[in-house]
Amino acid sequence: MIKTAALAILFVIHSIGLLHENKGEHDPALEYYLKYLKIQEKCLPPDDPDIALSLDSIGTVYHNKGEYDRALEYYSECLKIQEKCLPSDHPDIAGSLDSIGVLYTNKGEYDRALDCFSKSLDIREKSLPPDHPDITRSLDSTGTVYHNKGEFDRALEYYLKCLKIQEKCLPSDHPDIADSLDSIGVLSTNKREYDRALDCFSKSLDIRGKRLPPNHPDIARGQRSIGTVCHNEREYDRALECCSKGLGIRERCLASGHPGIARNLDSIGSEYRNKFESDCLFNVQEYDRAVVYFLKCLRIQEKCLPPDDPDIALSLDTIGTVDHNKAEYDRALEYYSDCLKIQEKCLRPDHPDIALSLHNVGLLYTNKGEYDRALECLSRSLSIREKCLASDHPDITRNLDSIGTVYHNKGEYDRALEYYSKCLKIRGKCLPSDHADITGSLDSTGVLYTDKGEYDRALDCFSKSLDIREKCLPPDHPDIALSLDSIGTVYHNKGEYDRALEYYSKCLKIQEKCLPSDHPDIAGSLDSIGVLYTNKGEYDRALDCFSKSLDIREKCLPPDHPDIYDRALECLSKSLGIREKCLPSDHPDITRSLDSIGTVYHNKGEFDRSLEYYSKCLKIQEKCLTHDHPDIARSLDSIGTVYHNKGDYDRALEYYSKCLKIQEKCLPSDHPNIAASLDIIGVLNTNKREYDRALDCFSKSLDIREKCLPSDYPDIALSLHNVVLLYRNKGEYDLALECF
Repeated sequence: MIKTAALAILFVIHSIGLLHENKGEHDPALEYYLKYLKIQEKCLPPDDPDIALSLDSIGTVYHNKGEYDRALEYYSECLKIQEKCLPSDHPDIAGSLDSIGVLYTNKGEYDRALDCFSKSLDIREKSLPPDHPDITRSLDSTGTVYHNKGEFDRALEYYLKCLKIQEKCLPSDHPDIADSLDSIGVLSTNKREYDRALDCFSKSLDIRGKRLPPNHPDIARGQRSIGTVCHNEREYDRALECCSKGLGIRERCLASGHPGIARNLDSIGSEYRNKFESDCLFNVQEYDRAVVYFLKCLRIQEKCLPPDDPDIALSLDTIGTVDHNKAEYDRALEYYSDCLKIQEKCLRPDHPDIALSLHNVGLLYTNKGEYDRALECLSRSLSIREKCLASDHPDITRNLDSIGTVYHNKGEYDRALEYYSKCLKIRGKCLPSDHADITGSLDSTGVLYTDKGEYDRALDCFSKSLDIREKCLPPDHPDIALSLDSIGTVYHNKGEYDRALEYYSKCLKIQEKCLPSDHPDIAGSLDSIGVLYTNKGEYDRALDCFSKSLDIREKCLPPDHPDIYDRALECLSKSLGIREKCLPSDHPDITRSLDSIGTVYHNKGEFDRSLEYYSKCLKIQEKCLTHDHPDIARSLDSIGTVYHNKGDYDRALEYYSKCLKIQEKCLPSDHPNIAASLDIIGVLNTNKREYDRALDCFSKSLDIREKCLPSDYPDIALSLHNVVLLYRNKGEYDLALECF
């Protein structure tokens, strides 16, 4: 027997532990729970149910900390005691099986999780009324596992059973019904059944709106879910509106460093990124705004989460994806690698998240043209997914498609076809016949046959893809235009110009209806028609198409974009020839032509030609301008950039330093151009591993920007990002955190 005084002490110890747990303070909670268990083990029999409860509490804290193996150890000891001292159908045994099942789900060990949930459901169906809430919990958990395995129809079956019971035995506005609607909404989103998803999320939000205050976190979550559906339907402005509402709610009701705020910041960043990618107008401001939100999210997470928390890995992956899309491959690789490093510490080696990270790295190497490295990563990713996912899971098909693309790019068409065919076979079995992924596979295979010169097979693939799209999409959808363009290209390659023109014209007609008048895809179609008219000898028509295309590209693309390089070079060379004939050899207009031609060659990657023109430009400027003229600084910067891109860091540093010296003489001390030069020199020193010099440059750059720019300006975030990255490279993680 435990004396009253001892019971009082136990009660206080347990209560303090529970309080810390409720506050999310895991380590203090563990300290008190372990003290509580130690006292119990001294004065209670080893198989007492109260000891089992303490073991369960400790397991839960470890679970919440992400220490799954320690959690499993305590949950298993708890279950062992319960199976000794309780009837085999006791609800507490079902509860322990549930806890272990959730843990296995989080570890990605889905078959073990299903085994636990099935046993739990059996116990509850035997010992409880058929409409008991605990039965719905087992059904929901089982549905979640099937959902994670990609077995969406099985998952829906369990979710609907769960919802049916809840609608019978609970009030119509009960939060559990809202939770079930959310689960079905997420599942429908993954199945791309967006109308059903939106219906579920809207009903869920209505329920929560009746019972909860308007600034409750669950209302924010509901807004975020609706935003996700809008995002998938490419309604990015509406998605941004929902995510912003969610952020406003969370900022009012949560602490400034709460992970919930981080999640909303991440969502808003995603929408700005998607607006950038969907508009195709190279609106860099949207991308910069996205990066600002992603970095804010990461800062919060690094303050309030353990350094190897999976959510930090997810943020690193997201920022890596932004850099990947901006073609900043080395920086993207750094973020992806940091993400993978965390995942390999805290997850088992065959966890699906590790497979996803390897897949991302593989795609990056594909874009860099490093195909062997890409294949290594993608093959490892596929191997993991084949172990832990259903054989027809969408992630497996994505891997097969990506590997096929690498072999395609390497020119190994037969190997590529092997992977594309496997991918299409799986998608044909497990997806509706009109699913977008099936048309994607047909398109990939069609492009491959086009490259092989097997035009009839290519036409067969593209025609099937077009049939599917015409059945399930609006008649003016951009994807239909894509199929028409592909078919036109095949007929063009076959020399059937009239048939090709027919398809190109249909494609252009759709694009002119559904896209902005200055969209790059319209320029692409005009180019295709222009080339076709050239081949037919109809030069006036061809010239008209090319002129319209060039007008569009000059409006919607940066002036140095690859699509207008060749035209630009032709015009600039003619301009230079005229100026050299009629102007003095050191006239400023000649330097402008030389600089422009150097810029075009630079952006084409022809660095030696670029240096030739930039150097000629600088030589003239040094003759006819004062030695500290801003134009000389610009030329020095341009030459430094070329050497930087060539990897000749010492020569680059020489020119950048000369540029900075002139800027410091002729510009105000807090001018943004000085900050930009300091940033570039900092990056260069980082590449040379001269971290102290780099830190000095980045710090000066940050000081200038904080003085002369608004506090939320993207360049300030960039400077902070550079400082943090440098501290991380040096291993000075505490100093990195202080920057936030």
